[in-house]
Amino acid sequence: MRRVVVPSPVMMVAFTLLLSGTLASRAAAQERVGDFVVVMDRDELDDSNRSYIFTAAVNDTGNRTVGLAWKCMEDGLNILILFGTYFGGDADDEIQVRYRFDDGEPSDIQYWPLLQGNESAYMPMHLIRGFTEQALGAGRVVVRVTDPLDGETLTDTFDLRGLGGALQRLLPCS
Repeated sequence: MRRVVVPSPVMMVAFTLLLSGTLASRAAAQERVGDFVVVMDRDELDDSNRSYIFTAAVNDTGNRTVGLAWKCMEDGLNILILFGTYFGGDADDEIQVRYRFDDGEPSDIQYWPLLQGNESAYMPMHLIRGFTEQALGAGRVVVRVTDPLDGETLTDTFDLRGLGGALQRLLPCS
């Protein structure tokens, strides 16, 4: 039986704060597409697309707020992982990330820069297209994040049903 995770109000607020970049975020249009919440938003200054989609982890995450997101930002489409606990990172403020789609081979270790607050990180731009293409053909992805500072490792699973439709609503990032 498939477990459906509905983001809690706390998770919605956490994602809104993380992904909007402002505490005074305007009310943005939201809808659900498969396993994803789609939040349509525009920059107040230049009307550029600042929309995002996210899905919550399906495994037991304890008290952590955990999610995977695609977000339109100034530099285009970005992918973010919210792991919901403080990571110190390495000397370059990066963490180690590996992932596996369905029953495929796990990725090599990648280094993702931490975002402000050190409870989330973003994928380097040159990896986004390949990751997204794999995600579109998969049912789920398992993501493992490791803090190089102390070796703390977290592994979370995300269902990807509806990603194609959610991305259609999100794109283009302009």
